[in-house]
Amino acid sequence: MRLVLLKEVPDDPELRREWNALVERVEHPQVFFTYEWALAVQRAYSATLRPLIFLFYDEQESLSGVAALASDDTGSQVSFLCATTGDYCDFLSLPLDKSAFVDAVLRELRKQGVKNVALTNLPADSTTAAALRKAASVSGFHLFARTAYVCAQVSLGELERRPGENKPVLPRKKMLRRFLNAMGREAPVRLDHARRWDAVAPVLPQFMQSHVARFLVTGRISNLARPERRLFLEELAKLLCESGWLVLTRMMSGSNAFAWNYGFQFRDTWFWYQPTFDSDLEKYSPGFCLLAKVIEEAADNPSMKMVDLGWEPRSTRKGLRTGAGKRCT
Repeated sequence: MRLVLLKEVPDDPELRREWNALVERVEHPQVFFTYEWALAVQRAYSATLRPLIFLFYDEQESLSGVAALASDDTGSQVSFLCATTGDYCDFLSLPLDKSAFVDAVLRELRKQGVKNVALTNLPADSTTAAALRKAASVSGFHLFARTAYVCAQVSLGELERRPGENKPVLPRKKMLRRFLNAMGREAPVRLDHARRWDAVAPVLPQFMQSHVARFLVTGRISNLARPERRLFLEELAKLLCESGWLVLTRMMSGSNAFAWNYGFQFRDTWFWYQPTFDSDLEKYSPGFCLLAKVIEEAADNPSMKMVDLGWEPRSTRKGLRTGAGKRCT
């Protein structure tokens, strides 16, 4: 087995293909694990992040492991490259290779003089957790782990269905109908999904402006007030549109947009990643209405099994029965 350390995510189509092929083979594939995500983070946060990309090759020189890490300016503190942007982060490899891969990475970090490794957003059910416990002391590290949060997930197969219609029974359905009717006086409320970059590009500034305005109304500062975050979402959108994984959703009536979600559809999961809504319509709970409509549409899609709400606290979750959750350490 051969370990390769890169100090950047190279713009390499072959590495992109191999990296994403490995993502498809790991236990729980996530859009946050993809080559595109790591490249978008590097492009947006190059001023503050120092990438450390570990590639693990087997005897046939096939890529069998990827760890996208980053160090601080001193080189003594290491974290996941995508820790501040991705809901989940992990060492990517098949279970049989995980112990050897994690051990090799920790040993190399120790050689590099790294003193602290903070692996935020690591799913607690990942085989990486056990591999870290085994390899930490051998590599000279002391391991500490705790549950940081539980990511809410809506299991579509567990939703209650209307008899004979197979339609999901959504929470607060009377309130939901009343709010949708109020927002749809001029035209019925509908969802509009932008998936191609030429459709996403004109909608993205509207979404960002609405997100910043929404936070200002509540006396807070949106992370989209930072140019790095705006650049990240733009670069990520361009890259993920190529693979068909990005879904920028608007809840609309006629030409008026009331709520947005910058999300993804990856394999069998629809991700509720960064939503916002028009504060002028807050009395109609547009964020909750948008999430309910997304769940309803996802439940009608046979290829969808989950709506993942991620780890950020979002008021639109109130009143929803998730039916599932993922713990992260």
